Amino acid sequence: MAESLENPPEERPDHLPVWRDDGQGLQINQIFYSIEGEGLRVGQPTTFVRLARCNLRCHFCDTEFDRYTEMELKYVVGKAFREDRVEEDHADHIYLQPESSEPRFVQKALEILTRHPRWRLSTRIHKTLGLP
Repeated sequence: MAESLENPPEERPDHLPVWRDDGQGLQINQIFYSIEGEGLRVGQPTTFVRLARCNLRCHFCDTEFDRYTEMELKYVVGKAFREDRVEEDHADHIYLQPESSEPRFVQKALEILTRHPRWRLSTRIHKTLGLP
């Protein structure tokens, strides 16, 4: 019987994909530079970020599913963000990006930066400038 949204395959809890909306890092399997080989962007230089723990386990996939490194590269500062969860030793730079550029989250990020002067503010300047 074909799998569908109504009948998803049985999943083991230790092999579920990792979704983050709480300020925690992603489980990164691999980051590498190459040339896009599929779809609309074929031939375009691309940086690929492969996440670990995919639950599909396609037999043809060339990604190791369970090997990963947690990276705390950019944190989205929103309602659920917790400053004490930032792990500085996992990345060279820590970026705080206010969620949806909302003024209350911009203010929250600026306050946090006063306590952590080595961290950086990451705004979506393209949105401020009206660019796509």
